[in-house]
Amino acid sequence: MTGPSRYTALLPRTPYTAALAQDFVSSVLAVWGIDDADSACHHNLSALLAHAEHATHPTVQVSIERQPNGRVRIGITHEADWDPASCPPTTMRC
Repeated sequence: MTGPSRYTALLPRTPYTAALAQDFVSSVLAVWGIDDADSACHHNLSALLAHAEHATHPTVQVSIERQPNGRVRIGITHEADWDPASCPPTTMRC
């Protein structure tokens, strides 16, 4: 595996956000030489983005991190209308 162990993208909240996020995740997985997790990550990423749709902030941050155990962690963070300390970022592993 090459490249940094974590990448982050700040994306505009539009009807195309899910597609942009999936392209970002695919690119990072390719850099790391991981192809087999692509479809599972895309499915779960779409679910995370749908969960974050209630936020009113115009951007969403997508992060992807390579774990020491070989797994991949994807996080979705957005500014929301509530106290961020009471609502942690939405994450999933694939």
